[in-house]
Amino acid sequence: MKEDEVKVFYSGGLNEELDKAIVDCLKEFGYKRWASGMEIESQVRDLVFDKGKTGG
Repeated sequence: MKEDEVKVFYSGGLNEELDKAIVDCLKEFGYKRWASGMEIESQVRDLVFDKGKTGG
């Protein structure tokens, strides 16, 4: 893991409301989402945030 990077994982499939709440919370600390994905079989969602990148 890189310095100033935050990774969030949750299970249960895509939850856009939860994604937005996480993005909004971390934005207050200067983090921006730059990657996200979902493991199809396990339904684990992942979001990656960084202070130095721009994105979602």
